[in-house]
Amino acid sequence: MPVTDWLQLQDRPCLVVGAGGLGGASAASLATLGARVLLVDINQRNLDAVRLRAKEAGADIELRFRPVLTYGGRGETKPLPRHTRPMTHQVLLD
Repeated sequence: MPVTDWLQLQDRPCLVVGAGGLGGASAASLATLGARVLLVDINQRNLDAVRLRAKEAGADIELRFRPVLTYGGRGETKPLPRHTRPMTHQVLLD
């Protein structure tokens, strides 16, 4: 059964942070519905797996690999502490 694009995602830019689990599934679904998806993750294997899934469905996803997450303010950045778990996924629509 075809999916109805009730959000009118065709050519809309979407940013998805986190390629594992729900983030990866969201990115692939958004791309399949015609959205222009940028997927960011700290794990290159997750990114590649989602891109492959999207290509098999006839869609394309732009990837960004970010190996180290940082935080800080006032022009300073520091690596995240080892015990800090970054957010697993976030989807932003324009």
